[in-house]
Amino acid sequence: MLAAFSTATTAFQAGQAMPMLQPQVASSAVEMAAKQVPHGGKLINLFSDDKTAVAATATKSVDITERQSCDIELLCNGGLSPLTGFLNEEEYNGVVENMKLADGNILGLPIVMDTNDESVRGRRLGSNIEALCRAMAL
Repeated sequence: MLAAFSTATTAFQAGQAMPMLQPQVASSAVEMAAKQVPHGGKLINLFSDDKTAVAATATKSVDITERQSCDIELLCNGGLSPLTGFLNEEEYNGVVENMKLADGNILGLPIVMDTNDESVRGRRLGSNIEALCRAMAL
């Protein structure tokens, strides 16, 4: 529940009890729900019901860090909507120079898969890479 607190009009005095702030509830649940729109207008969900089948299509496995694992999870659960994957070089440059994606959506931080593994660089769009994080299960 969202609540705004009204400010007390009395000044603080040592030894005196502070007045309790009264929450002011939003006017309607419908009003609040109408404001819940994902960035880009659509919530992205990249999770698969059949993880085994998706893993079988991977053409490469790569070890990742916990931070990279968090980026992947945010991409999959829609936390980085409207992104559907990591940025390519053109998208990266657009975000760095203009803080915008090609479709005009604002994105202040480029989301990339940073790796030193040369066999992963330049993979064609749509190729599947299995990400292995030894620190946590994905």
